[in-house]
Amino acid sequence: MIVYIDVLFAINFSMDFLSLFLSAHFTKRKIFKKRMLISAIIGGVYSIIDFIYPIKNAVLSITVSILISIIMCMIAY
Repeated sequence: MIVYIDVLFAINFSMDFLSLFLSAHFTKRKIFKKRMLISAIIGGVYSIIDFIYPIKNAVLSITVSILISIIMCMIAY
């Protein structure tokens, strides 16, 4: 199977941005588009890194994913 890195990034970036935007909208937080863009870029880059160099340990993989999610939320909001 062929996976195109640019398509992986684009899909992950758009889903991260949409999730951040909608969660800010529903919680009535002020929306910072530049900060959400930076946060979504971090999520897209992390998805590429995780695809190329997957973490074998399941607990460590989940922990890193949660930490990246927290960092993304801290940047966006």
